[in-house]
Amino acid sequence: MALRERYQSPTLGDQINLDLYNYQNNALDDLYDIQKIEVYFLNTSQISDHNPDGRRIKETILPVNISSVTTGHYRTVVTLEDTTYEIGDHLDIWYVKFNSYDEEFIPIVNNFVVYTDLRETHDRPFVYSVDFEIHPKKIVKGSKQYIKINFRPQIDSVNLLERFYYNIKTTSNLYVRIELTEGCGYHSGFPEMNLMTDPEWKPAEIRGDNEAYLLVDTTDTGDYELGIYSVQAKIVIDDQEIISPRFWMQIFD
Repeated sequence: MALRERYQSPTLGDQINLDLYNYQNNALDDLYDIQKIEVYFLNTSQISDHNPDGRRIKETILPVNISSVTTGHYRTVVTLEDTTYEIGDHLDIWYVKFNSYDEEFIPIVNNFVVYTDLRETHDRPFVYSVDFEIHPKKIVKGSKQYIKINFRPQIDSVNLLERFYYNIKTTSNLYVRIELTEGCGYHSGFPEMNLMTDPEWKPAEIRGDNEAYLLVDTTDTGDYELGIYSVQAKIVIDDQEIISPRFWMQIFD
């Protein structure tokens, strides 16, 4: 049983993180209350004047099964049991109050798709390559800012289905490594003393379709001082580990 995000091509039998982020004035902010989450399957055979998208209730999730991850970030984990869920489009509708004076719970509609198992046979291993891009290239000291990694896998096979490509770019594990190469914390004569020398690969904190994000904390309590950093990404596809070339990021006053 795999644990996937809503955009990571979940299949029946998987668990899926259903997340909700609440922003107020561009900052994450806690909701006042969450009443429930209703999960629907969109059944095209049941479309009617009274049910224009063919929705059929699959599960009602109560607050006891909804966790607060951080300020303004909420999550529930759903198991896609094949006795309950179906292959196709689903809605997860969160009923929330933003403020104490809200008279009614407001529905927030999100969606996800449950896919069939994806299988592909070939007479030789697939050969992959990945195009990477990382930005921003400069961050002001004192900031907490996400860096964004864009990646696009290339598959050396004309027979692969488009969905197989989509599955690679959404489900593959992606990691980031940031290393100080020049700056006030860098000791050219004593490499073992350098801040962030030979750092571990960190998993991306947020994943999207062709993108991933990692928070860089350059405040006084963070890990990053003034200087020039090498940034690399690594994507793991089956038994292959593909590492990006070095990109350069500056933290400056």
